[in-house]
Amino acid sequence: MTRMKLVFLLVAVVILGVAGYTNVRPAAAMSEEEELVERARLTGESLSKYTDAGPIAPYIKGAYAVVIIPSFVKAGFIVGGAHGEGVMLGRNPKTGAWRYPAFVSLSEGSIGLQIGAEASEIIMIFLTEKGVNALLEDKVKLGAEAGIAVLTIGGSREASTTTAVGADVVTFVRSKGLFGGLSVEGAVLSQSQASNTAYHVKSFSTLQLVTTDVIGNRGADGLRNALAGF
Repeated sequence: MTRMKLVFLLVAVVILGVAGYTNVRPAAAMSEEEELVERARLTGESLSKYTDAGPIAPYIKGAYAVVIIPSFVKAGFIVGGAHGEGVMLGRNPKTGAWRYPAFVSLSEGSIGLQIGAEASEIIMIFLTEKGVNALLEDKVKLGAEAGIAVLTIGGSREASTTTAVGADVVTFVRSKGLFGGLSVEGAVLSQSQASNTAYHVKSFSTLQLVTTDVIGNRGADGLRNALAGF
């Protein structure tokens, strides 16, 4: 082999090695979807021990579905808005088993004299089939416009079975910041098909994941077990 050929060969090996390295993801790295599912699991476990707003467990046990938003950030100066990414899980009404998560986002816009910032953990519990069916419409505005009654519990309002009579959705909120209580009435819930596909590596729709027993990403079993532990 000539000296020139050897030089070209070494250069080619280096280039291929660098290209291969840049395409390798560290084994410990998590995708955005995996991280969101893990944060939802931690939120679920944390809220299962949250007693300030009364018992959550009875609602979870009788739920048709839940939405967990690990971080709903609300901030504003004169004009305010809020947004949070989360997951929605349905429950098999016959077996009680929790299904695999679909990905959603919750957004809210408002105008008013408000100064501050707030990050909240939210768990929305759907107590009726009507509530779930309304939610399965993409970009649905929660509350009267969707034909469902939403009750937000937190702060000075305590949870009880009598409090939630007639509610399709009960929402528990744990917040810190200057806004005080947070209501999701009027907030828009949107679906993310792209995140569903990226996480489950199959093109499952939100409807499929929430209402049928498809087998999704086993990485969500920890979240499903957390909900089963209520």
